[in-house]
Amino acid sequence: MSELPSFTKMMIELLASQEGRGYQTRELAARIIVADVRLSWWYSVVGKLSSGDSSEEDLELLDSFLGQHEELFNSYNAQKRGEISADELTVAMRDVVRRVEFLLGTLPRAPWLDNA
Repeated sequence: MSELPSFTKMMIELLASQEGRGYQTRELAARIIVADVRLSWWYSVVGKLSSGDSSEEDLELLDSFLGQHEELFNSYNAQKRGEISADELTVAMRDVVRRVEFLLGTLPRAPWLDNA
């Protein structure tokens, strides 16, 4: 999908390098990791079901996730360079989590719902 590090890799790096982060940032990072796992799970299942013929809607959803990924990557790097504060990164993370969790709720044939 992208040459950027995964959501999970970014969040693990954030958690490992920023030990003093507050609960909210750690909780948002965990939610981003769970969203990344669910997206990967969905993509692997839908890819098997569709035999490589992804629908236009599926591709649009993946593009939406990629946009959120790029936004988080840019905010994370801006914070690492000192261009935004840790609090501003937390706000960006909250916005990304909100949008990504909404997108997860719109995924067709979500496999985790079959296993509930």
